Amino acid sequence: MRILLVGGTGFVGSHLRRRLERDSHEVIPFYRGEISIPTYVDAIINCAGELDRVDQMVESNVKLATDLLRLANTTYCLRFIQIGSSSETGPVEGPRAETTPCQPSNLYEATKLAATNLCLGYARQFDKDICIARPFSLYGFNDKPRKMLPTLWRAYKEDLPFSCFCGGHDWTHIDDFSEGIVNLLHAPREVTKGQIFHFGTGRSTSNEEIVRLFEGTVGKKLDVTHHTGRFRSYDVMDWRADWSKAKERLGWEPKIAIEEGITHFVKEQT
Repeated sequence: MRILLVGGTGFVGSHLRRRLERDSHEVIPFYRGEISIPTYVDAIINCAGELDRVDQMVESNVKLATDLLRLANTTYCLRFIQIGSSSETGPVEGPRAETTPCQPSNLYEATKLAATNLCLGYARQFDKDICIARPFSLYGFNDKPRKMLPTLWRAYKEDLPFSCFCGGHDWTHIDDFSEGIVNLLHAPREVTKGQIFHFGTGRSTSNEEIVRLFEGTVGKKLDVTHHTGRFRSYDVMDWRADWSKAKERLGWEPKIAIEEGITHFVKEQT
């Protein structure tokens, strides 16, 4: 396949690019400022997005997705995969299915949900094979420095204090999610068109447990301060995916448990 990959230099995009090239797909990078696709592509995958800078969220999460959808609608493109977010539902306790009502509580959640709704609208109005892949709490090698595992690694290597707040996440290894995207690429059109798919493990692991697992892996106790409050207003205690739809329709299931994933992460740092 010839695949246009948007956001290929980020954490998700860089892992996905390596996975696709391993299968001998031709991966074409898409850079900001480009207004057209130079030739036909079999698929477009939009990994781009803004999580931190509020003033860039509408531009990166909504406008870019809109521009790409227009390209897909006017160019030879068989499939469009939008990388969404489990945060689109808002702060929901318990398992989140694709049918869980979405009540975004901040601009990031709202803009990612807006892009999802645009994708669904394009799929239905223009009969396009467009789908949304929602990952849950991705982690792995070369993750963003501010994320929990890289922060724990710095605390370990530099003897820094670490603040552990309440909350839990469905930690999903980036390799498992990349396999889910491969499954989406090869699934029949009648399975993917206009659909949302959740990719997670179905297990919510608390921040406290992540710290314990990390300490056990590196063999060292860290200088950890445990807080009874939540670091962010939208954090929840039970954040996990209902990924049964991905299993039933795509034959996908997670293979890397959090214990194994943390071991991989530590080994990859050295």
